[in-house]
Amino acid sequence: MKKFTFIIIILLVSILTCYIFIHNMLSLPNPFIIFGWKNISITEIGNFKIPGNWIFTLNDNVIFLTDKNINEEDYKIYLIGIIIKYDSYNYQEVKDEINGKWLYFHSGNEFFKEIQYIETVSNEIFSNSTYFGIKRYSIESNQIEKYFIDLSINNGSIELISWDNIVSKEILINIAKTFEVYK
Repeated sequence: MKKFTFIIIILLVSILTCYIFIHNMLSLPNPFIIFGWKNISITEIGNFKIPGNWIFTLNDNVIFLTDKNINEEDYKIYLIGIIIKYDSYNYQEVKDEINGKWLYFHSGNEFFKEIQYIETVSNEIFSNSTYFGIKRYSIESNQIEKYFIDLSINNGSIELISWDNIVSKEILINIAKTFEVYK
């Protein structure tokens, strides 16, 4: 009986080890972390998963991921970003605009932040062509390093910035790994 139990334990450990190895090799999101997350689908762009208690708002190609509706007071911004679409004819123009200034629209009120990209400090790419890393920005004339996720889409990208730096690196990596672009 002890020998049978030992063989079963070795078999389960071997299967788990193979699963973890294959999972990491394919850059898949951690299923234990993303359990209970909700799927966000953006028409003609793609979809990705976020924690179940986050609120997703999309307005004029600007994305807010927050703890409360942005029409309420005292909400926390987990991620903020912009959807950029371009073609081969205006790629440099759009890239210059991204690297210049982003204007964010907030719930009908004028809530603008001047954001200027300075440099990429570090990044890594996953098998689904998404990037995760740290970029240095000038935000209202202050140089600040922030985590970012760049989701590559057909003829464009979605760049999400960890605005209040309250989201863990592990959560951001798993969001990036769940992204699927529409074909």
